[in-house]
Amino acid sequence: MCLISSTTFAANVADGDNLYVYTRGTTRAVTYSLDNLDKIMFGETAISLYTSNSKTDYKYSNLSLLTFRDGIKPTTGIEKLTKEGAEINISYNREMQVVTLYCEKSLTSLQVLDLQGRLVARSNATKGNTVLTLSHLPQGVYIVKAVGTGIGKSVKIIK
Repeated sequence: MCLISSTTFAANVADGDNLYVYTRGTTRAVTYSLDNLDKIMFGETAISLYTSNSKTDYKYSNLSLLTFRDGIKPTTGIEKLTKEGAEINISYNREMQVVTLYCEKSLTSLQVLDLQGRLVARSNATKGNTVLTLSHLPQGVYIVKAVGTGIGKSVKIIK
């Protein structure tokens, strides 16, 4: 379990800054003023936000985004990279056990490697969306690698 107290990040943010919590299926965030948060606890299945008079739990499976900046549209992607005009988005849906890749340029492959570097799943990637099912893989940590001519991206996922 990880604990972040308000004194930990109070020195790093200006007064009036907020924490925005987006849950799945919503486009509006629940907003918490950092000045009013006493602590944030990251448990095994949920994040707990404590104020002076309440505690609110958000299950990880129901979260789509936690951010300290307003106006960020909720995403399901893990990371986003722009390189030479090519935007690569790789996302993992734990419930559906699928990796989704989006790239504006053509890619040659989408690979999934275990932590020993062994190739455990692969798909031919194309321009646009590519989906790869990982339901056949055991639980663990994997590296998802998108490869193309002059571009590439790798992200870590936990299955």
